[in-house]
Amino acid sequence: MQQDILNHLQVMKSKFSSHDQEWVRYKNESEFYLDVAHASPIRRLYSEGRSLSMYLSGRLETQYVNTSMLLNEYIEQVREAIPNESDYLKIGADARADFEANYPSNYTVRYMIELYAEQWERIPMVRHLLDQLADLPSHQSLVTTDPIQIITQWIYNWEQNIQLHQREDENGLRAQLALGLRNAGFASVSEGFNYQGRADILIPRPPKRGGNAAGNELVVECKIWSGQMAFVAAVSQLCRYLTRHDDQAALIIFVRNEDFARVCEYAHAGLKISSAASDLQGSGAFYKLKLKPAQDSGASVDTTVILCNLVVNRYQ
Repeated sequence: MQQDILNHLQVMKSKFSSHDQEWVRYKNESEFYLDVAHASPIRRLYSEGRSLSMYLSGRLETQYVNTSMLLNEYIEQVREAIPNESDYLKIGADARADFEANYPSNYTVRYMIELYAEQWERIPMVRHLLDQLADLPSHQSLVTTDPIQIITQWIYNWEQNIQLHQREDENGLRAQLALGLRNAGFASVSEGFNYQGRADILIPRPPKRGGNAAGNELVVECKIWSGQMAFVAAVSQLCRYLTRHDDQAALIIFVRNEDFARVCEYAHAGLKISSAASDLQGSGAFYKLKLKPAQDSGASVDTTVILCNLVVNRYQ
Protein backbone atom coordinates (compact mmCIF):
# COMPACT_ATOMS: atom_id res chain seq x y z
CA MET A 1 0.00 0.00 0.00
CA GLN A 2 2.70 2.48 0.97
CA GLN A 3 4.74 1.76 -2.13
CA ASP A 4 1.69 2.14 -4.37
CA ILE A 5 1.02 5.61 -2.91
CA LEU A 6 4.67 6.59 -3.28
CA ASN A 7 4.57 5.43 -6.90
CA HIS A 8 1.60 7.71 -7.53
CA LEU A 9 3.44 10.60 -5.89
CA GLN A 10 6.44 9.91 -8.10
CA VAL A 11 4.16 10.26 -11.13
CA MET A 12 3.01 13.62 -9.75
CA LYS A 13 6.67 14.57 -9.38
CA SER A 14 7.15 13.85 -13.10
CA LYS A 15 4.16 16.00 -13.99
CA PHE A 16 5.48 18.97 -12.01
CA SER A 17 8.93 18.47 -13.54
CA SER A 18 7.26 18.75 -16.95
CA HIS A 19 5.46 21.91 -15.83
CA ASP A 20 8.77 23.35 -14.70
CA GLN A 21 10.28 22.81 -18.14
CA GLU A 22 7.29 24.56 -19.69
CA TRP A 23 7.79 27.58 -17.42
CA VAL A 24 11.42 27.84 -18.51
CA ARG A 25 10.39 27.67 -22.16
CA TYR A 26 7.72 30.35 -21.76
CA LYS A 27 10.13 32.64 -19.91
CA ASN A 28 12.49 32.56 -22.89
CA GLU A 29 9.78 33.53 -25.39
CA SER A 30 10.15 37.10 -26.63
CA GLU A 31 6.41 37.62 -26.17
CA PHE A 32 7.08 37.37 -22.44
CA TYR A 33 10.49 38.87 -21.76
CA LEU A 34 10.17 41.72 -24.29
CA ASP A 35 6.45 42.51 -24.37
CA VAL A 36 5.27 42.12 -20.76
CA ALA A 37 5.90 45.15 -18.55
CA HIS A 38 8.18 44.57 -15.54
CA ALA A 39 5.46 45.76 -13.14
CA SER A 40 2.82 43.49 -14.69
CA PRO A 41 1.06 40.94 -12.42
CA ILE A 42 1.85 38.43 -15.16
CA ARG A 43 5.48 38.45 -14.06
CA ARG A 44 4.40 37.62 -10.52
CA LEU A 45 2.30 34.80 -11.96
CA TYR A 46 5.40 33.46 -13.66
CA SER A 47 7.40 33.66 -10.42
CA GLU A 48 4.73 31.94 -8.31
CA GLY A 49 3.91 29.32 -10.93
CA ARG A 50 7.55 28.46 -11.55
CA SER A 51 8.24 28.28 -7.80
CA LEU A 52 5.41 25.80 -7.29
CA SER A 53 6.52 23.53 -10.12
CA MET A 54 10.19 23.70 -9.10
CA TYR A 55 9.64 23.06 -5.38
CA LEU A 56 7.16 20.24 -5.89
CA SER A 57 9.21 18.55 -8.61
CA GLY A 58 12.03 18.40 -6.07
CA ARG A 59 10.14 17.61 -2.88
CA LEU A 60 7.86 14.98 -4.39
CA GLU A 61 10.90 12.82 -5.17
CA THR A 62 10.32 9.56 -3.30
CA GLN A 63 13.61 7.69 -3.72
CA TYR A 64 14.97 8.83 -0.34
CA VAL A 65 11.91 7.84 1.71
CA ASN A 66 12.83 5.22 4.32
CA THR A 67 16.52 5.53 3.43
CA SER A 68 17.79 8.98 4.36
CA MET A 69 14.33 10.47 5.03
CA LEU A 70 11.55 9.36 7.38
CA LEU A 71 8.02 9.14 6.04
CA ASN A 72 6.76 11.94 8.29
CA GLU A 73 9.59 14.22 7.07
CA TYR A 74 8.62 13.53 3.46
CA ILE A 75 4.97 14.34 4.09
CA GLU A 76 5.86 17.55 5.90
CA GLN A 77 8.28 18.81 3.24
CA VAL A 78 5.75 18.29 0.45
CA ARG A 79 2.99 20.02 2.39
CA GLU A 80 5.28 22.98 3.08
CA ALA A 81 5.93 23.38 -0.66
CA ILE A 82 2.23 24.00 -1.37
CA PRO A 83 1.38 27.73 -1.16
CA ASN A 84 -1.69 29.25 0.44
CA GLU A 85 -4.64 28.68 -1.91
CA SER A 86 -6.20 32.15 -1.66
CA ASP A 87 -2.84 33.85 -2.33
CA TYR A 88 -2.12 31.61 -5.30
CA LEU A 89 -5.53 32.11 -6.87
CA LYS A 90 -5.44 35.88 -6.36
CA ILE A 91 -2.14 36.09 -8.22
CA GLY A 92 -3.74 34.14 -11.06
CA ALA A 93 -6.82 36.37 -11.12
CA ASP A 94 -4.71 39.56 -11.17
CA ALA A 95 -2.61 38.22 -14.03
CA ARG A 96 -5.66 37.18 -16.01
CA ALA A 97 -7.20 40.64 -15.61
CA ASP A 98 -3.97 42.27 -16.85
CA PHE A 99 -3.82 39.84 -19.77
CA GLU A 100 -7.38 40.59 -20.84
CA ALA A 101 -6.84 44.35 -20.52
CA ASN A 102 -3.39 44.69 -22.07
CA TYR A 103 -2.17 41.49 -23.76
CA PRO A 104 -5.20 39.71 -25.28
CA SER A 105 -3.27 38.62 -28.39
CA ASN A 106 -0.15 37.43 -26.53
CA TYR A 107 -0.32 33.64 -26.85
CA THR A 108 2.66 33.00 -24.58
CA VAL A 109 0.92 34.78 -21.72
CA ARG A 110 -2.29 32.90 -22.49
CA TYR A 111 -0.47 29.57 -22.22
CA MET A 112 1.23 30.66 -18.99
CA ILE A 113 -2.13 31.47 -17.39
CA GLU A 114 -3.49 28.10 -18.50
CA LEU A 115 -0.44 26.31 -17.11
CA TYR A 116 -0.75 28.21 -13.83
CA ALA A 117 -4.32 26.95 -13.42
CA GLU A 118 -3.53 23.43 -14.64
CA GLN A 119 -0.82 22.76 -12.10
CA TRP A 120 -3.01 24.01 -9.23
CA GLU A 121 -5.67 21.52 -10.33
CA ARG A 122 -3.18 18.78 -9.46
CA ILE A 123 -2.79 19.95 -5.86
CA PRO A 124 -5.93 18.20 -4.50
CA MET A 125 -4.56 14.88 -5.77
CA VAL A 126 -1.19 15.55 -4.13
CA ARG A 127 -2.92 16.35 -0.84
CA HIS A 128 -5.12 13.27 -1.12
CA LEU A 129 -2.10 11.01 -1.60
CA LEU A 130 -0.31 12.64 1.33
CA ASP A 131 -3.37 12.10 3.52
CA GLN A 132 -3.39 8.43 2.51
CA LEU A 133 0.26 8.16 3.50
CA ALA A 134 -0.44 9.87 6.82
CA ASP A 135 -3.17 7.31 7.59
CA LEU A 136 -0.79 4.35 7.23
CA PRO A 137 0.44 2.57 10.38
CA SER A 138 4.04 3.13 9.20
CA HIS A 139 3.46 6.88 9.51
CA GLN A 140 1.37 6.74 12.67
CA SER A 141 4.19 4.92 14.44
CA LEU A 142 6.41 7.97 13.83
CA VAL A 143 3.91 10.47 15.22
CA THR A 144 3.58 11.04 18.96
CA THR A 145 -0.09 10.76 19.83
CA ASP A 146 -0.16 13.82 22.10
CA PRO A 147 1.46 17.09 20.98
CA ILE A 148 1.49 18.28 24.61
CA GLN A 149 4.18 15.67 25.22
CA ILE A 150 6.35 17.31 22.57
CA ILE A 151 5.81 20.78 24.05
CA THR A 152 6.57 19.50 27.56
CA GLN A 153 9.80 17.86 26.39
CA TRP A 154 10.86 21.02 24.58
CA ILE A 155 10.26 23.08 27.72
CA TYR A 156 12.25 20.56 29.75
CA ASN A 157 15.15 21.00 27.29
CA TRP A 158 14.99 24.78 27.72
CA GLU A 159 15.04 24.50 31.47
CA GLN A 160 18.07 22.23 31.28
CA ASN A 161 20.10 24.39 28.87
CA ILE A 162 20.12 28.18 29.06
CA GLN A 163 21.86 28.43 25.67
CA LEU A 164 18.68 27.28 23.94
CA HIS A 165 16.61 30.26 25.09
CA GLN A 166 18.77 33.03 26.57
CA ARG A 167 18.79 35.18 23.42
CA GLU A 168 15.29 34.30 22.21
CA ASP A 169 12.26 36.57 22.48
CA GLU A 170 8.67 35.32 22.52
CA ASN A 171 8.62 34.89 18.73
CA GLY A 172 11.83 32.87 18.77
CA LEU A 173 10.61 30.59 21.56
CA ARG A 174 7.30 30.06 19.79
CA ALA A 175 9.09 29.24 16.55
CA GLN A 176 11.13 26.57 18.34
CA LEU A 177 7.96 24.95 19.68
CA ALA A 178 6.36 24.97 16.22
CA LEU A 179 9.50 23.40 14.74
CA GLY A 180 9.57 20.72 17.43
CA LEU A 181 5.96 19.82 16.68
CA ARG A 182 6.60 19.63 12.94
CA ASN A 183 9.67 17.45 13.47
CA ALA A 184 7.49 15.13 15.55
CA GLY A 185 5.09 14.71 12.64
CA PHE A 186 2.43 17.30 13.51
CA ALA A 187 1.44 19.71 10.73
CA SER A 188 1.71 22.76 12.99
CA VAL A 189 0.99 26.24 11.66
CA SER A 190 2.36 29.46 13.15
CA GLU A 191 -0.03 32.42 13.48
CA GLY A 192 -3.00 30.36 12.31
CA PHE A 193 -6.42 32.00 12.13
CA ASN A 194 -9.13 30.40 14.25
CA TYR A 195 -12.53 31.91 15.06
CA GLN A 196 -11.73 35.42 16.41
CA GLY A 197 -8.01 35.81 15.78
CA ARG A 198 -4.64 34.27 15.11
CA ALA A 199 -3.40 31.67 17.55
CA ASP A 200 0.35 31.40 17.97
CA ILE A 201 0.36 27.74 16.94
CA LEU A 202 -2.35 25.58 15.38
CA ILE A 203 -2.32 21.89 14.61
CA PRO A 204 -5.23 21.40 12.19
CA ARG A 205 -7.04 18.11 12.34
CA PRO A 206 -6.13 16.03 9.26
CA PRO A 207 -8.98 15.94 6.71
CA LYS A 208 -10.96 12.74 6.68
CA ARG A 209 -11.35 10.73 3.53
CA GLY A 210 -14.44 11.92 1.70
CA GLY A 211 -14.52 15.40 3.26
CA ASN A 212 -12.85 17.99 5.42
CA ALA A 213 -12.62 17.68 9.19
CA ALA A 214 -13.55 20.79 11.15
CA GLY A 215 -11.46 22.09 14.01
CA ASN A 216 -7.95 21.53 15.26
CA GLU A 217 -6.05 18.95 17.24
CA LEU A 218 -4.45 21.73 19.29
CA VAL A 219 -4.69 25.53 19.66
CA VAL A 220 -1.70 27.13 21.41
CA GLU A 221 -1.14 30.63 22.76
CA CYS A 222 2.27 31.69 24.11
CA LYS A 223 2.97 34.62 26.45
CA ILE A 224 5.83 36.03 28.47
CA TRP A 225 4.69 36.46 32.09
CA SER A 226 3.84 40.09 32.82
CA GLY A 227 1.62 39.82 35.87
CA GLN A 228 -1.48 38.02 37.10
CA MET A 229 -4.03 40.24 35.34
CA ALA A 230 -2.21 39.89 32.02
CA PHE A 231 -2.21 36.14 32.61
CA VAL A 232 -5.98 36.06 33.20
CA ALA A 233 -6.40 38.18 30.04
CA ALA A 234 -4.31 35.61 28.13
CA VAL A 235 -6.72 32.88 29.28
CA SER A 236 -9.62 34.93 27.93
CA GLN A 237 -7.72 35.57 24.71
CA LEU A 238 -7.23 31.84 24.19
CA CYS A 239 -10.98 31.34 24.68
CA ARG A 240 -11.64 33.71 21.78
CA TYR A 241 -9.68 31.41 19.48
CA LEU A 242 -11.50 28.22 20.51
CA THR A 243 -14.57 26.54 19.12
CA ARG A 244 -16.38 23.38 20.18
CA HIS A 245 -14.71 21.63 17.23
CA ASP A 246 -11.20 21.90 18.71
CA ASP A 247 -9.77 18.88 20.52
CA GLN A 248 -7.54 20.67 23.04
CA ALA A 249 -5.77 23.92 23.82
CA ALA A 250 -2.61 25.03 25.58
CA LEU A 251 -1.37 28.24 27.17
CA ILE A 252 2.42 28.38 27.46
CA ILE A 253 3.84 31.02 29.79
CA PHE A 254 7.52 31.96 29.58
CA VAL A 255 8.80 33.25 32.94
CA ARG A 256 11.93 35.42 32.92
CA ASN A 257 13.62 37.40 35.71
CA GLU A 258 10.89 36.61 38.27
CA ASP A 259 10.53 34.48 41.37
CA PHE A 260 9.28 31.38 39.56
CA ALA A 261 7.62 29.79 42.61
CA ARG A 262 5.70 32.99 43.31
CA VAL A 263 4.65 33.28 39.65
CA CYS A 264 3.24 29.75 39.83
CA GLU A 265 1.18 30.76 42.87
CA TYR A 266 -0.15 33.85 41.06
CA ALA A 267 -1.00 31.75 37.98
CA HIS A 268 -2.86 29.18 40.08
CA ALA A 269 -4.87 31.94 41.74
CA GLY A 270 -5.54 33.53 38.35
CA LEU A 271 -6.94 30.28 36.96
CA LYS A 272 -9.20 29.93 39.99
CA ILE A 273 -10.73 33.38 39.45
CA SER A 274 -11.12 33.08 35.68
CA SER A 275 -14.79 32.79 34.73
CA ALA A 276 -13.80 30.81 31.62
CA ALA A 277 -11.97 28.03 33.51
CA SER A 278 -13.38 25.00 35.29
CA ASP A 279 -12.31 21.56 36.58
CA LEU A 280 -8.89 22.91 37.52
CA GLN A 281 -6.31 20.25 38.38
CA GLY A 282 -2.58 20.40 38.97
CA SER A 283 -0.10 22.49 40.86
CA GLY A 284 3.18 24.32 40.44
CA ALA A 285 4.01 24.81 36.76
CA PHE A 286 1.51 22.40 35.15
CA TYR A 287 -2.30 22.55 35.10
CA LYS A 288 -5.15 20.75 33.39
CA LEU A 289 -8.56 22.43 33.11
CA LYS A 290 -11.48 23.05 30.82
CA LEU A 291 -12.02 26.33 29.00
CA LYS A 292 -15.28 27.69 27.65
CA PRO A 293 -15.01 28.80 24.02
CA ALA A 294 -16.24 32.36 23.52
CA GLN A 295 -18.36 31.01 20.67
CA ASP A 296 -20.30 28.62 22.94
CA SER A 297 -20.19 28.94 26.73
CA GLY A 298 -22.00 25.62 27.03
CA ALA A 299 -19.09 23.75 25.46
CA SER A 300 -15.64 23.08 26.89
CA VAL A 301 -12.17 22.37 25.53
CA ASP A 302 -9.55 20.39 27.43
CA THR A 303 -6.71 22.80 28.14
CA THR A 304 -3.17 22.57 29.48
CA VAL A 305 -1.38 25.50 31.10
CA ILE A 306 2.39 25.21 31.43
CA LEU A 307 4.69 27.75 33.05
CA CYS A 308 8.20 27.53 31.66
CA ASN A 309 11.06 28.44 33.98
CA LEU A 310 13.48 30.55 31.90
CA VAL A 311 14.66 32.58 34.88
CA VAL A 312 18.31 33.64 34.62
CA ASN A 313 18.61 35.51 37.92
CA ARG A 314 21.58 34.82 40.18
CA TYR A 315 21.89 35.01 43.95
CA GLN A 316 23.95 37.97 45.11
